[in-house]
Amino acid sequence: MLVFGPFLGIFLVRHGWRGSGAFRPFGNAPWALAPVLGAGAALVAIPLQAGMQHLTGRTLPDGMQALLRGVSPAEIGLAILTFCLVAPFLEEALARGAMFERTRLLRGPGVAVLASTLVFMLWHPVPVAWPTYTWLGLVLAMFRLACGAWGPGVLVHATFNACALLLARFPAGAVWLETPAGRSLALLVGAVVVGGVVRWTLRAGRV
Repeated sequence: MLVFGPFLGIFLVRHGWRGSGAFRPFGNAPWALAPVLGAGAALVAIPLQAGMQHLTGRTLPDGMQALLRGVSPAEIGLAILTFCLVAPFLEEALARGAMFERTRLLRGPGVAVLASTLVFMLWHPVPVAWPTYTWLGLVLAMFRLACGAWGPGVLVHATFNACALLLARFPAGAVWLETPAGRSLALLVGAVVVGGVVRWTLRAGRV
């Protein structure tokens, strides 16, 4: 993740915050809906990832699990800082900020959505998790398009990662979500939430 830092710095120096399309003022609704969208996307990711692991027979190498094996406050703080602040900010600034805006201007919004989603997936070199990253990247790109800014996507991304952290930190509490009934309900509720938030934002004319 830290390898993105120099590229982010160069982009912000050249274009500035205003040119990056980070925080265009269009009301508070997208910011209020961002955590809801992040939680909904995380619910859909549960059965999606489980299905992929079942098909491939491969388990997901979980960096979150590695960080959370320790119990010291410093280790927990590092995990929260990394996955809920640094990673969301850097990845959104680059994928849905710099790349999305440039591609949208040159090739149109559809290509910007697809290109930023593909690049976001390839940034995470874990093939068994690529469907999950593709799903998250698509949700973030659609929300970026709907909002007209990448700032709210940082909160969506952070919420998604926070949900994954909670499941990794307290696996016993997620046992029911691993059952067929739990996965089905997670998929249904998550899909309704994601579809509703993105549709409402698009219909509100914030593109």
